[in-house]
Amino acid sequence: RKAGHRSDFSSGPFGRGAGRIAFFFKSLPSFQPFFTDAHRGDSDSARPARPARPGDTMTEEARAADKHTRTDGENREFKNKAAAGEVSEDAFDKYEQLKIRKQYKWLIFVMNADTDCVEVETEGAPGSNYEAMLSALPNHDCRYAVYDHDFTTHDGRRTSKLYFISWMPNNSTRHNKMAYSEMKRKVATRFTGTFDIQAQDEADLLLGMHIITKNDVEESDDEFEDDF
Repeated sequence: RKAGHRSDFSSGPFGRGAGRIAFFFKSLPSFQPFFTDAHRGDSDSARPARPARPGDTMTEEARAADKHTRTDGENREFKNKAAAGEVSEDAFDKYEQLKIRKQYKWLIFVMNADTDCVEVETEGAPGSNYEAMLSALPNHDCRYAVYDHDFTTHDGRRTSKLYFISWMPNNSTRHNKMAYSEMKRKVATRFTGTFDIQAQDEADLLLGMHIITKNDVEESDDEFEDDF
């Protein structure tokens, strides 16, 4: 190192030029807030509100209201889209009535955006069937459902299975799917003794409950193609 050589950033090919650039930006009024003590961490003062961008006429309140999930034309917002709250006691009690006392054939549960709780939306009477449950499930929004499926085994015995269904159709929003996926583990912990099914449409649901087979789905697709 030569005598008199300075090791700071004022020397070298960029040193003095960088200092002049910094001085230039400090002198501009639009950059003054970024060189205050508050933004260097030397003060506890709050950061000023973000200045509006050119052409941005949306207020902070309108911007917050715009963050929503769309449900059949209705604007709804989960307080935490990635994690909800608890299963309501009414929902758990009705699940127990379905499981033990057979008072319901099926139950459909919805995540309440106001309470962040999973609540019963629709109830199926004991004489109902899966077709009635399918007609009650929306094609634009996620839901949970429990279905008590009666069937005959290969050796002729009558038995039943409880299915816990995560209904996540393709038309539902991304945030809606995230909220229901995150809440699923907590709901399944309360609704014990069930077999899990995740369905995007009717075929997924019926395949999961072994009401139809993959061959039935393929034959149905072939018939659909023949119509064209």
